[in-house]
Amino acid sequence: MKNVLLPTDLTVQSLRPVHKIVEGANGEPVTVFIAHLIGPPTSITDLLFIGQGKPYHKVPVSFKEAVQLLRNKYVGLVTIVFDFVYCNTSRYFNNFIEGHHINEVYMLDNYKYKNSLPQSENPVLHINKCKAQLHKLSLHEEATLDYLNLSSLLNGHEQMNSQEHNTSGKRAISYS
Repeated sequence: MKNVLLPTDLTVQSLRPVHKIVEGANGEPVTVFIAHLIGPPTSITDLLFIGQGKPYHKVPVSFKEAVQLLRNKYVGLVTIVFDFVYCNTSRYFNNFIEGHHINEVYMLDNYKYKNSLPQSENPVLHINKCKAQLHKLSLHEEATLDYLNLSSLLNGHEQMNSQEHNTSGKRAISYS
């Protein structure tokens, strides 16, 4: 069984690599840990109730729907788990990787992960130092714009406008 980590900033766009993860599994059972990194609590009271302090109520509805759509689409192929991970150093992050037996980490290469919550941590800083195999995936420039088209995510296709090329003159790579 393969365990894969996919960092998220609680946007639909950050879930795009799920299609590539399923494609790369080749029928092997895989568990995808979709994780949003947040800073650990600092007060004694918060530490006593650490499990109850995770901000699930602040997760956007569109993100919840997108995760559920992906679970339904790939039922039987992959197990998709979403959770908040307390992390503010690379050591915390590597302990999470080792503790969950993560084999691979997938992330978007040309994507700026947002701090969706006040306690959000930047996953890129920690992922670049992690011990697991790292896969960086390109994302069409148009897909980084604000869109919440869940059917596009479900089908694994990028929505393209009439300009199907990027401004740098390089061919955009789609992984759908």
